[in-house]
Amino acid sequence: MLKVLRSSSACNSSLIGDILIDCGLNPKAVVRLSGIVPKAVLLTHEHSDHSRLVSDWLRVCPVYATYGTWKALKRLASRNVQIVEP
Repeated sequence: MLKVLRSSSACNSSLIGDILIDCGLNPKAVVRLSGIVPKAVLLTHEHSDHSRLVSDWLRVCPVYATYGTWKALKRLASRNVQIVEP
């Protein structure tokens, strides 16, 4: 079941089970709002309201995104990055 944690022009994050969809919220805020520690993040696209805290999440769990999204976020490099096909 989808649980929207925050949805605005500044920040977007939702949960499906223990998978976080987009990382507009930091790890502590997600746990505080949901009581769940996500096991992975699925990044839908590179807009800042969806990806602004991806660096924080890369330290916590794997982050999945398409190659195009990772390419657009050039500043990031991590072994915790997982590329998925659309």
